[in-house]
Amino acid sequence: MQYEFNDYKRLTRGYLKDYRLWREAIAAWEQERADIERELSDVPVAISHYGAEPGGGASELNAVEREASRRIKLGRRVAAIEQDTRELRRVMRKVENAIGSLDAEEERLITLHYIDGRKWYEIADELAYSETSVKQKGYRAIGKMAVLLFGSKADGYEQVALFA
Repeated sequence: MQYEFNDYKRLTRGYLKDYRLWREAIAAWEQERADIERELSDVPVAISHYGAEPGGGASELNAVEREASRRIKLGRRVAAIEQDTRELRRVMRKVENAIGSLDAEEERLITLHYIDGRKWYEIADELAYSETSVKQKGYRAIGKMAVLLFGSKADGYEQVALFA
């Protein structure tokens, strides 16, 4: 899928709007992981694990096998949580680095509006600027961030071949 410059700006705004939600998601996943690890510590089953299935003995071990299966499922859920958390933290670091690369005023505008959830008019009142001016500066900062997040394909200019 090929994006245009405004698509990258839209994606950047989406990342910024979702940033607070991502922090909450990570906190929830970390709590879920801790709960699962507590639950796993209560499952006193030592099992053999061959391939994708738990190994065990005769049919009188059904209760043990059920606990072993539960332990394997919980272990897989912990692994999925860890993977999701790593991926989301990577994107969050990229957003944080892009914000940190802006000049101080742009960084403040982006942080106040997108991260802290303040309205443009509130920021304008606080900084003694017009709302239009604050929005324009914020949108220019979004353009810069789009390039920082997505590279040269998001720079808004068509590349012209010098040699055919």
